Amino acid sequence: MCPQAGNLERAEHWFMKMLEAEIAPDENTYNSVINAAAKAGNLERAEHWFMETLKAEVVSEEKTYSSLINAAATGRQPRES
Repeated sequence: MCPQAGNLERAEHWFMKMLEAEIAPDENTYNSVINAAAKAGNLERAEHWFMETLKAEVVSEEKTYSSLINAAATGRQPRES
């Protein structure tokens, strides 16, 4: 339920637990974290996780791009010092 609630910190926590258990994330796993970032309004983290999909050579489809567009539409960029 982490992505639906927009709880990015918990979604990322469970993603890392998955990696620790040596379970390979797939497109759905990455989409869940990207979606959590979008719901949290954190465009920077959504883009980070998208870049991780590219590094992992996970094929992104419509759902991934929809989550990124949502993050861009509702997201906030951190303030620069």
